[in-house]
Amino acid sequence: MKTVLKFANIWGILFALISFGGIIRMVNITKDTIIGDILDIAPQTAPIFLSIGMHCLGCPSSRGETVEEACAVHGVDCEKLLEVINAEANK
Repeated sequence: MKTVLKFANIWGILFALISFGGIIRMVNITKDTIIGDILDIAPQTAPIFLSIGMHCLGCPSSRGETVEEACAVHGVDCEKLLEVINAEANK
């Protein structure tokens, strides 16, 4: 069941909206989203993570953390970080 829920969460952060014959991708990153998943779908967010002191983005442990966990480790306001990351991911 955990595998199914994790799979649903990974794909749940993306949805496509068909409009005028094109696909518009919108991303909704939450506190439970895994950092590695964010970097996979929105690599342009890497400088944001670097700016909060998360310098080892390629390390397995950092890529496996949730946004909430990363914020706790780095002393960052989770809601403010989510606003910045979602804005950048949806440009």
